[in-house]
Amino acid sequence: MKTKILLFLIFWGQSLISAQQKNFVLNGIIKGCDTGFIRVTYFKNFHFVTDTNRAYIKDNKFVLKGQIDYATRVFLTLNDSLKTDDLIIEPGVQSISMDATTLNSFFNSINTIGSKINAEYTDDY
Repeated sequence: MKTKILLFLIFWGQSLISAQQKNFVLNGIIKGCDTGFIRVTYFKNFHFVTDTNRAYIKDNKFVLKGQIDYATRVFLTLNDSLKTDDLIIEPGVQSISMDATTLNSFFNSINTIGSKINAEYTDDY
């Protein structure tokens, strides 16, 4: 009986550890936008969720930090108005650059580094 309880506690503890969210960091550079903020919106439980965290832009740079369970499809919103196309972020550190000098350049200049899954996603689409 003690062995069964011990095994249960071990497996239960491992499931809690593996279910924990992992940190991500998105280092960004935005040409043409020296102040403002960025937010991330992701798809979770069949609906879109906008993270309450904001990354403030200073001198055309931002650092967005958060937690995700696994590689996640997201879009970024600049100053609650401009939204990027979908991209995939993963736990860990990634970089993104974009040009916000014009509306057209904003949508066509997004470049990410550090997410293998996003690289495959953008190559396929």
